[in-house]
Amino acid sequence: MNLLLGVGLLAAAALLFGWAYGKARRPAPSSWTRKDSAMISITIVFATLFTIGIGFIATGLLNIGPELVDLGPTGVAAVALVAGGSLWLTRRVSFSHGGLRPDTSRPQVPAKDTGPAKAA
Repeated sequence: MNLLLGVGLLAAAALLFGWAYGKARRPAPSSWTRKDSAMISITIVFATLFTIGIGFIATGLLNIGPELVDLGPTGVAAVALVAGGSLWLTRRVSFSHGGLRPDTSRPQVPAKDTGPAKAA
């Protein structure tokens, strides 16, 4: 059960991060994203969910035998589904805006050197 709780908390942390990142990196971000208190609150919640999730996973891995028997095949499938789905959804939410997509075009080369003239 600890594995399932850990993966669930990590998924919640990933979704929170993806949501906040998407809101803050828009071409015209919301006004609340510019307030330090709001972003610090999101960071604290993210860090808390992440560390508690890692702790649950570590506890589950230390007791892996009883954990797998307790979860069963359905629980193991749920852990894999939640982990994969949260990674997919976080990536989709993070890059859902055109301004967030990585620039794959070639860099523009200046036509001529515009620096100061060199003495001969």
